[in-house]
Amino acid sequence: MTSRGLPARVHKSVSDTGVWVSDLHDFLGTNMKILWWSLAAALILAGLVTVWLPIPTGVPLLALGMIVIVGTNRSAARMLRSRRRKTPPLNDAITWVEDRSPLRFARILKRTRPRKK
Repeated sequence: MTSRGLPARVHKSVSDTGVWVSDLHDFLGTNMKILWWSLAAALILAGLVTVWLPIPTGVPLLALGMIVIVGTNRSAARMLRSRRRKTPPLNDAITWVEDRSPLRFARILKRTRPRKK
């Protein structure tokens, strides 16, 4: 019983649920990360293969692969932010892409904008 006279909260054990929720979350989180990184690798490889074709598919595929990596990895986002700070033409190009991309992609790229000091 708690001080208010309410019954104390009972936590479910392994025997009640069969699996710890945190273990399930860790398992799904790891597999989702593998899935996203595999998708990014496939997009980048497809972009590298098709960049030389007359149909303009290589650069957008490379950009999508980069967006997936930046969206799933904080250190990649920090690295891109640092590179954008040091290279104004790159920052201008990515800002141009931010303004013309769908909201989901633009939101990921806007997280990499150089911070004001």
